[in-house]
Amino acid sequence: TFYRHLRPGGYCCIADLDQEDGSFHAEFPDFDGHNGFDQRELKVLMEKVGFTAVHSHLFYSIMHEGRPYPLFLMVGRKE
Repeated sequence: TFYRHLRPGGYCCIADLDQEDGSFHAEFPDFDGHNGFDQRELKVLMEKVGFTAVHSHLFYSIMHEGRPYPLFLMVGRKE
């Protein structure tokens, strides 16, 4: 995991799409990726591996096919 490779006091920053219904990549029928992340679930996972002070916020919204798709930044610290 990222946690193992960080020194104490290091930060892990993740920027990605907020969870969505799959419409963002709809024009790619063979798309085998993910449909964004649920921020609450990702926060729980980060805390489970040991990150502290985990927080996130929306920082941008991509307009795609006339619809906004929010992007978030999540940050956690290794003690």
